[in-house]
This record gives sequence, C-alpha cells and structure tokens, in this order.
Amino acid sequence: MKITEEALENRVVLRISGEMSLETAPQLLSRLLALGPGAPVSLDLAGVEAIDLACIQLLIAAQRSWSQRGAGLEIADSGAGIWAASAAAAGLVAQTGEAND
Repeated sequence: MKITEEALENRVVLRISGEMSLETAPQLLSRLLALGPGAPVSLDLAGVEAIDLACIQLLIAAQRSWSQRGAGLEIADSGAGIWAASAAAAGLVAQTGEAND
C-alpha cells in the first residue's frame, strides 16, 4: 500500500493505492493518527486494488471518530469503485464521489 498526502486549503487528502489488508492496516492507522484531531480529511481510494475486512473496519472506525470530534472524514472512491463494491458486499451503504480539491 502506498499513501501520499496533499494539504489543501480546507482539508488533507490522503491518496491510497495498492492493496489495503490486515498487513497494511497499521500503516494506515499510524498515518491517520498523525493527522491530529481537527483536520477534515478525504481518503481517495481510487488507486486501491483490493481491500479486506480489517481495513473496512478501520475506515468505518476512523469516520466515526472524526465525526465525533466534529470534523469530517470523507471516503472518496472515484476510480474502480473498490470502496462501494466492498461496502455493498458487507451490507453497508457506501458514499462515493470525488475528493474535494
């Protein structure tokens, strides 16, 4: 998994590519925790080729955590639709769209 970070005027965008799995979840968690509590974040999953349950759970927990702190964490999936397909397979309602630039 590769994560690149772009700081925009009103949010931080993390572009994730490769495979998101149990083995890569600690890397993603560390990156999210390093962002701090107040920054709105967009996770761009367009480059993700595969995602497993561990990372889906991590993304859901992160989204809840950001929401509880009054900040936004958007999961954008403008590419292959990996988030939408995975969330649908898990019985979740997925929100897709472009990361706000």
